[in-house]
Amino acid sequence: MIANILRGTKRNPYSASKVRKMRSDRMLVKAKKDGVSNDQVQHYLGKLQAAGHMRLGGMTSFDVKSEKSGNELNENIILTNQQVIKNDFLLKELHHRVKNNLQLIYSLLNLQKRRLVESEVKINLTAVQNRIHTMSLVHEFLYNSDNYEYINVLEYITTLTTHLKTIYKKENNVEMKYLIDEEIELESERMIYLGLIINEIISNTFKFHKGNNIIIILSIQTINGMIEISIKDNGPGFDQDLIREESLGLKLTKIMCAQLNAEHEIISKNGVTHKIKFNFVK
Repeated sequence: MIANILRGTKRNPYSASKVRKMRSDRMLVKAKKDGVSNDQVQHYLGKLQAAGHMRLGGMTSFDVKSEKSGNELNENIILTNQQVIKNDFLLKELHHRVKNNLQLIYSLLNLQKRRLVESEVKINLTAVQNRIHTMSLVHEFLYNSDNYEYINVLEYITTLTTHLKTIYKKENNVEMKYLIDEEIELESERMIYLGLIINEIISNTFKFHKGNNIIIILSIQTINGMIEISIKDNGPGFDQDLIREESLGLKLTKIMCAQLNAEHEIISKNGVTHKIKFNFVK
């Protein structure tokens, strides 16, 4: 009978609806009663399976493959999520350990500084500590944030300058005015460079400003795809011809500006103004 069905000369008694309800072994028993060989039955079943009509255990072979693919996809998603969580934890731990190691160096220098007598050496060690703290602060921000790549410039700069005011004991006679775009964020690498630049400029203002009322205006804005920075104080200014080229602070500022591919201009008029400009997009 199945042979005739396959030739198209006899009506198929196994309609699609009936076939979907029968297992292959039941079809074999039924077919044998009709005198059909096993090879013919298997050939017919193959055609049904290819058409998606043959159910094995109540499910088509197409459904079995789909369910298997879906399960594998879910397992891959779960494994990927687990790996992401693990990587996030390791990255946080890395920033935490770097911060702690830098803080340890900072503390060791502090212990050494207490044993020193010469004031100039103490001043130089304080400058080194400030540079270490500037880098440590970046890792602290990354550790405490869900964003492991970018740091908000306003939050970082205000935290850094507040620390410098405490170190140089200028809490009561310094007025900081921040004109910083709240939306600006920088990658950790460039934030370290910018932080070191601002650390050197603000530290110099605190060290060499002779007045009691220090006003510093710190502006950071994005203009036409560029980050433009202006740091202005109300000090007496200086003769640029008398700036010591061997000054470590000035050298570091130039080096960090070069790392940012930044332009740096110093204006000594009605105080000192530093203007720095570099591309927003790296």
